[in-house]
Amino acid sequence: AATRHPDADDPYWEGADLAVAAERARVPVGLVTGWHDALAAQTFAQYARLRATDCETALLVGPWTHTSALQQGWPEVFAETLAWLRAHLCDDA
Repeated sequence: AATRHPDADDPYWEGADLAVAAERARVPVGLVTGWHDALAAQTFAQYARLRATDCETALLVGPWTHTSALQQGWPEVFAETLAWLRAHLCDDA
């Protein structure tokens, strides 16, 4: 159904913009994207919104696409994600 609504201004997408949620976030957020990710610009915008509200935010950007991050970049994505979780769930610096 989403492919039949390519225009972001289409009423179909009303309420789907997560920018407002980012402005209210009060929990640490970790974002992962790739330099060749079709959604990289959205991830960078989300990162900027979160940082603008002083939300603790981490950003990992690697040399992969949206779908290859867990294939090509899995060692780094996995290690960084575990470190982020340990830091925030286990108070591990």
